[in-house]
Amino acid sequence: MLQVLATLDTSHDQTGAAVVAIVFLSVFVVLILGDAVLTAFALNKALTKDERETELMQRLKSKEEYLDTLRAAIAKAEHDASKLRGIAACTHPSSSSQQPPVVPGSIVSASRLPGMVSMAALSAARR
Repeated sequence: MLQVLATLDTSHDQTGAAVVAIVFLSVFVVLILGDAVLTAFALNKALTKDERETELMQRLKSKEEYLDTLRAAIAKAEHDASKLRGIAACTHPSSSSQQPPVVPGSIVSASRLPGMVSMAALSAARR
């Protein structure tokens, strides 16, 4: 067998170990470059996330301020409604009086309902 190897002329300059080392190093370089690209993408996304988060926090703050404004308006409306209920309680007779209940749409004299305005006075006020 040694005679066969000595007589054959090889056209390959590299051995099998050298080919395996070149392939391994090539794959290693490709993996390192892929890692660099993915790292750059992740860093870019993380940095822009802070900007987006800041924008979202500003939007959330403005929405909370709007909600506070609405809550204040609701509290004011409830306060005004309680004042009106107090005024209505002072001007209308209590429900424990002996007068019959008023049915909407019925004709009632103003003397029966102290504190209530007659329909004629309401229609005159609207004009």
